[in-house]
Amino acid sequence: MPNKRTPALRTLLQPTQGTHQGLLLCAGKDCFRNERAAFKKLEAAATNAGLELARVTCQGSCKGPTAVVPTADGPRWFENLGSKKARRDLVAFATGEGTTKTLRNRELAGKRKKKAATKLADQLS
Repeated sequence: MPNKRTPALRTLLQPTQGTHQGLLLCAGKDCFRNERAAFKKLEAAATNAGLELARVTCQGSCKGPTAVVPTADGPRWFENLGSKKARRDLVAFATGEGTTKTLRNRELAGKRKKKAATKLADQLS
């Protein structure tokens, strides 16, 4: 059964051409509770940049905070976003700038990305 946030999540996952302007923040235990200060700083930075935010359940990364940036090529997952530089780079990417080496090093790939994609798809069904 879809949750109340399903329409908002679907909207955020369909970025307009060339811009992202949305950010999904993992609100799982490791990202939200254990990394609460870093999560709140990331949430504030994204809000200050004018990004549309939504919280999603655990994305399976557990190296929080973790965020999902919807792109025209599909969602991209980033983890370990506790540092000021990582937050700044993520917000810049989500507002349409390119990725940095710092951000690329934090992007999920392979089995971990597939696991996160499955978890996100489950939330949309």
